[in-house]
Amino acid sequence: MKRPFGLVNKLLPLLFLPLSAAVTTIGAWTTHTDPMGFSLRHPPAWKVATDPKLGRVSIAGERGERVVIWPMFMEHRQLNDRDAGVLARQLAAKLEGQMSWSVPKSSGRFVHTSTVTAQRKSAVIMTWANSAKGVTVLL
Repeated sequence: MKRPFGLVNKLLPLLFLPLSAAVTTIGAWTTHTDPMGFSLRHPPAWKVATDPKLGRVSIAGERGERVVIWPMFMEHRQLNDRDAGVLARQLAAKLEGQMSWSVPKSSGRFVHTSTVTAQRKSAVIMTWANSAKGVTVLL
């Protein structure tokens, strides 16, 4: 799977910024510029971890908050609402395998699944775009 960070920059304009120099602080937020080819802003105490092999980015907060951004491209594949729901649930299980995820709900080109335990609430939102070459997915 390819990792289309160009799409991420278009879909998440509030998090992703044009590439700039290393780490800087803007107001109360910090800018992280990564060798994988993206920049994002986050609260100063949060930590950014990247997985170049999967193209996945995790941002973790001080109180257990976690945001995962996982762009991908699948060649020669197309998704419909049902298939996107299946994929979203599979990817959610890779992130939080011990949790029982809800039946995915679709709305346009977005699909959502969630889970709740006594200790944690988790949600996954995924969008996709089909093309002649394959499908771009952003989790």
